[in-house]
Amino acid sequence: MIVPRPRKRRNRKSIVCVQCKRRKIRCDRKQPCAHCGKIGLKCEYKAEPPSKVGQTQKRTPAHDIPLGSYGLSGNPVSVEMDTIKASALSPLDTKLELRRIKSSITLTKPSRTTILGPSSRCWLLYSMPDLRSLLSGFSGTISREKHLWKSMHKSNSHLEELGGPSDEGVAIAAVSNVICPNYYAFQERLLYFENSLNSLLLSGLIPMDMVRSLFLAYFEVREGSLVVRFRKPEKAYCYADISLITAVIYVTVIFTQNSQTQFNYQLTATADDLSSLAMTLLNVSHFRRKKTHQALLSLIVLGSGLFVYDNSEGMNEQLGTYPMFQLCLDLCYQMGLYAEPDTTNVVVLKDRQTVKARELSCLEIRQLWSYMQTEDAFYSLKMGTPLLINYDFCAGFHRNSDRFFERKKEQGVVLMRELSVLANAPKPVSIRDILNMVHKVLEFCYQIPVSLLSPVGTTGDLDELAYLLKQKIIFLGSLQFLCRMVIVAVKDYYQEENTLHDISREMYRQLLISAVALLYHIKCICDGRSAFGRDGNGKYFVYFKDVLSGALGQGFMIWLMFFIQCTTGNAEVTKEFGYHTAASGFNRKDYSADLNLCTLERALYHDLNNEHTELAHVIFRRLVSSSELMAFSSSLYDTLRQNEVMKSSLNSFLTLKQVIVWAYVAQTAGECKSELKSKQMSFFDVVKRTRAKVEADFSSGRLDEMKFISEGSQLQSLLDSMFDDQDWLNMADFDPGLLFKSS
Repeated sequence: MIVPRPRKRRNRKSIVCVQCKRRKIRCDRKQPCAHCGKIGLKCEYKAEPPSKVGQTQKRTPAHDIPLGSYGLSGNPVSVEMDTIKASALSPLDTKLELRRIKSSITLTKPSRTTILGPSSRCWLLYSMPDLRSLLSGFSGTISREKHLWKSMHKSNSHLEELGGPSDEGVAIAAVSNVICPNYYAFQERLLYFENSLNSLLLSGLIPMDMVRSLFLAYFEVREGSLVVRFRKPEKAYCYADISLITAVIYVTVIFTQNSQTQFNYQLTATADDLSSLAMTLLNVSHFRRKKTHQALLSLIVLGSGLFVYDNSEGMNEQLGTYPMFQLCLDLCYQMGLYAEPDTTNVVVLKDRQTVKARELSCLEIRQLWSYMQTEDAFYSLKMGTPLLINYDFCAGFHRNSDRFFERKKEQGVVLMRELSVLANAPKPVSIRDILNMVHKVLEFCYQIPVSLLSPVGTTGDLDELAYLLKQKIIFLGSLQFLCRMVIVAVKDYYQEENTLHDISREMYRQLLISAVALLYHIKCICDGRSAFGRDGNGKYFVYFKDVLSGALGQGFMIWLMFFIQCTTGNAEVTKEFGYHTAASGFNRKDYSADLNLCTLERALYHDLNNEHTELAHVIFRRLVSSSELMAFSSSLYDTLRQNEVMKSSLNSFLTLKQVIVWAYVAQTAGECKSELKSKQMSFFDVVKRTRAKVEADFSSGRLDEMKFISEGSQLQSLLDSMFDDQDWLNMADFDPGLLFKSS
C-alpha cells in the first residue's frame, strides 16, 4: 500500500514589508522599501506563518524556548506567531534611526576641530539652518569683537602655561612677592572659603584642615616682627601644596571681588596674579610625573575658577574647562581614586608619617570620586560627548546619608547619565523611550518647586538649595532638546496617528513653557526675590552665572522662534519643526491674570498634578504675544546690565546684548505680521528691517543703559554691534567663530 506523502505548503516570502503591511500602503518591495528608507525604519519581510494542516513540523526541544514564549497550549508554533505580531510595533515603540533626531556638529578650521553632540545647545543650530546661514558672513567681525573684549579686560590665557617650562627660582620669587606680603589676608580668606564656599562649590571636597596646616608649615611670622618668611619645600612635588593654597585664595577673590563681603585685611594681589602663580607652582611640582592629591585638588579648583566662575579666558565654560577635567580624571585613574577604597590595599614604600599626613582619607576619596562622576555626567550632557566613567570598572556614587538632598544629588547624576546615553549614544530610540525620559525629568524638577525659593520661611541649608536649583535649571534646559526629538520623530506619523498628533502638541507647549519658566527663574534670582538675597554680585549669583548665561540665551531664542511661528504663521525659520502644531487647535481664550513662575510651573507639571491642559493652552497663547516678550526682555535686561558679575564674563556679557537684539527682532516681526503671513516678506527681511531701526547707546565691548524705544528711532549701530559679537545667538557651547566660517 502506497501512503501518499503529506502535501507541503510553500513557505513563500511576504510580498510587502511588515511596516507597509501594517499601514496598508503600497510597498515597492525593495530592500529597504521607499517608505521605510524615507523615515528611517527597519525594513523587514517576514515569512507567512506555516499552516498547521498537513505540515511536517520539526520539533524544538523545550529547553530551547523561553518559558514566557509559550501560548496556552505551549505549542512552539505560537512562538513564531508572537514574533510576527511583535514586529508590527506601535509608532511609539518603533526604534527610530532618523539622522535628524540625533545630530552632531563638527566645528573645524585649520587650527582646531571640535564636535558637539545632540544633547548640547547645538540642537538650536541644526533645527534652524536658515538662521545658521544668516550668520555665515560674520566670522571676521566676531573675531575682532572677541579680541576687543579680551584686551579691555586684560585677559590672559593660562591654559597654555599648564605643563610648560618650570623655573623654581621664578616660582620662589613670585611666592615671596604675592603670598608673603598678604599673609594675614590669605589666612582670612582661607577661613572664608572654608565657611562659605567649600560646601557650595565642591560639596566640601577640599580638606581645609590639611590646607591650613600646609599654609602654616610653609609660611611663618618671625618673632618680634611682622616679616613673613617662606620656607622653601625640600621636594619639588611639595610646590603643589602651595599651588592648592593659592588656587583656593584665587577662587575666593572671584566670589568676593564684586560682593558686599568685608575683610579686615586687604589683598593686594589680583585674581590674575593668583591664577598665574598657581599654574607656575603646578609646573614646578612636575604634577604629571609626581602625582599627588594636592596637585589634583589644585587643578580642580583652578579649572572651576578660570573657565566657569571667573571665565577670564574669554572662552566658553564647558569647552574651556573640559581639557582640564580630562586631565583631572586621568590623574584619578592613575592614582586609583576610581576604585572602592575598602577593596584597595595600600603599600607605603617610604615616609609613612608623611604619606599619612598628605593622603586623603577613604571618605574624602569617595567624595572626590562622586564629584568627578557628577562633572563627567554634566559635561557629557551639556556638550554631547561620551561618558568617560564606566561603572563596570569604577566605583559608583557615594551617598553620605539618606537625607533628601543626598538622594537628589545621586538621582541627578544618574538622570544626567541616562539623558546622555539616550541622546548621544549611536543607537536608535523610540518615541516612547524619549517620552519616558521627559516624564523622569519633569518628575525630578517637580520635587524642587519654586516655593522652595521663597525668602519667606526658608529653612535649611542655602548651599544645598543652590545646588538643587542649579540641577533643576540644567534639567529644564535638557527637557527642551527632548521635546525637539519627539516633535521631529512625530512628523513622520503625524497625518495618520491622532495619538501622535496630541503628543506633538503637548511637546510644543512643554518646549515653550519650560524655556520661559527658565527665564522666570533667572529673573527671580536677579531681582533679589529669592532665598539667596538681594546682593546681585554675591556668592550665589557667581555660582549660578554659568548656567544662567546658557539658559538665558537658549530660552530667549526658543521664545522668539515660537513668537514668529504663531504670530506671523510663518515657519520659515524653523522648517524642521513645521508649523501646524505650533499655532493650530489651541483654545482661543486668553490668560488675563498675572503670569508668574508658580503659574508656569503649574502648567508645566499639569500631568503630575492630574490637571487638564487648559491652563497650558491659554498660557501658550499669552506667551507668543509681542507685548509679553518685549516687556519681559526689557525688565530683565535693565536688571542684568547693572550686574558686574555678568559683565565680567565674555559669554554672559554677549548674552545680555543678545536679549535686547532679539526683542527688537520680535518687535519688527510683529509689525510685519501681515507681510510675513502673505509671504511678501521673509524672516531675513525682518532682520534687515531691524537693522534699519536699531541704534546703540553703548559701544562695542560695553553695556550701557538701553531701553526699548518708540517706532521710528534709528537703532542701527546696536545691531551692528550685536553681529560683531562672539555669540550673538548664544545657541551652542562653542566659539562661534569656528562655526560661521563660510565654505
